[in-house]
Amino acid sequence: MKNKLSAFLLSLLLILSAGVFYYECAPVPVEAKEQQENVSSEVELDEEPQVETIKEEAKEEQPVGPEKDEQQSREKQEDSKQGQNSESNDKEQTLTIYGETYHLMMDDPNAKSVKAAQSIGADFYAIPQSDVAALVKDGEVIANMSVGTMRILPEYKEFVSNYIQHHKERGIGENIELVLNTGAKVHAEFENYSYYLLSLEDGYLIVHYD
Repeated sequence: MKNKLSAFLLSLLLILSAGVFYYECAPVPVEAKEQQENVSSEVELDEEPQVETIKEEAKEEQPVGPEKDEQQSREKQEDSKQGQNSESNDKEQTLTIYGETYHLMMDDPNAKSVKAAQSIGADFYAIPQSDVAALVKDGEVIANMSVGTMRILPEYKEFVSNYIQHHKERGIGENIELVLNTGAKVHAEFENYSYYLLSLEDGYLIVHYD
């Protein structure tokens, strides 16, 4: 009887020990799950401000006020240059005039010759490495030029004043009108050997100048 009681108590102790062990170890997965959820929440909380920060930085990079106007102005200038280059590419880059090859010289919009040619809707061509040039409009040669001399159709007289700018305030425009209306020759002299001589020959306005 005593042995049976001892065996019963021993079995009971083993059962109770197993229950306590299970009870102490069972919460481990729960804690791991809770830690995983906490880590996931922390990651989500860390990620959201980064997205907002990127958006805020992107907004700050957008130009405003004078900077925006300056950027738009630069873009318009670039578009204008691209348009001018496109138009130049569409035109004949070389022409043969009186047996000589002339090249289109309209690349520099600030050049005096280009501005003067544009004032009458013409293109400025020249022989490279020389002083010989010509004005061409709608495929027609309307003027021939060299250093100090010009032969141009009268209807494009505006080019003369715009090209020979140092004589513009010396009455060259008015004297051109006089020559065209009367057929007279006009010779105007100034200090430092500067002058211009205007005449009408064979339907062309002839200009000599210095």
